Amino acid sequence: MERKIEITPFALTVAPLIMYRDNCKLGTATGFFYSHNDKIFLITNKHVVIDKEKEFYPNKIRFQVHINPNDPSKNIYKELTLYDENNRQKWLEHQNNKIDIAAIEMEKSNLKNCLIQAFNKEKFSPSDLILEIGEDLLVLGYPLGFYDTLHNLPITRNATIASNYLVPFKGEPYFLVDANLHPGTSDSPVITKPSNIIRSREGTILSGGWVSYLVGINSGSYDPLGLNIVWYAELIEEIIK
Repeated sequence: MERKIEITPFALTVAPLIMYRDNCKLGTATGFFYSHNDKIFLITNKHVVIDKEKEFYPNKIRFQVHINPNDPSKNIYKELTLYDENNRQKWLEHQNNKIDIAAIEMEKSNLKNCLIQAFNKEKFSPSDLILEIGEDLLVLGYPLGFYDTLHNLPITRNATIASNYLVPFKGEPYFLVDANLHPGTSDSPVITKPSNIIRSREGTILSGGWVSYLVGINSGSYDPLGLNIVWYAELIEEIIK
């Protein structure tokens, strides 16, 4: 019996990124799509688009997207320039320059016939959702540039909450997860495991279907502890507003 191939919707939220300086490949990372007021943004880490300490200055990003819902092997590459004709940066960043998130608005015409799923603020975790230390999360991305390149499908890694989710770590707007992550998962979206059981401070309820929330954006790590920084997802809205 031939097995029907289906692309899970979460696989359409992310894309593998390749950073270039002109035609020179500089590295790989992860990006994901986010919608706000009828605009589509590619979200990634700020250190993916610029890192002055490491003298890392890409000027364009290529990313790979699906184009056929019935055949995940059908993919195309799209390209985003990081500077305009006057050499001004095209990405948005937070006024707090410590926050390692960048948002790049994309022309909708450039995404015509592309299959993508975008997160939005409705996918943020509700304020009364219970997320405890040790709770499982999922990280979607492309560790060391490794993934199903034929079908353009990401790798999913498990992570557990390692610091109090509701208390910004050291006063900064992030929390820590314990996960075996690698370079290339920069800006991987961090989500709750899909479940039809929602635990809130009002009690436990059964939802009408499987629910998952976007809780943060993966960034750097505390080596050799195996701990990773996850910036709060709500920072995206602060950036693009």
